[in-house]
Amino acid sequence: MSVTGLDHYLIRATDFERTKDFHVSALGFEIMPRPDSLFPGYWLGLNGKIQVHMGRDVVLTGRRRVK
Repeated sequence: MSVTGLDHYLIRATDFERTKDFHVSALGFEIMPRPDSLFPGYWLGLNGKIQVHMGRDVVLTGRRRVK
């Protein structure tokens, strides 16, 4: 089964690569070009359109990020 469309959403994932792999292999998303950013992430798309932004889930404590 593949997804035919979504209306733009963000996924915050702790197991980043595994989550990306699931969306690509099980749901049929493509990895889309993404500009350089201060944080790691992916843009995933369907039919050449970006549908999903994916970023690493982190816990913020004070000014320091904890993974």
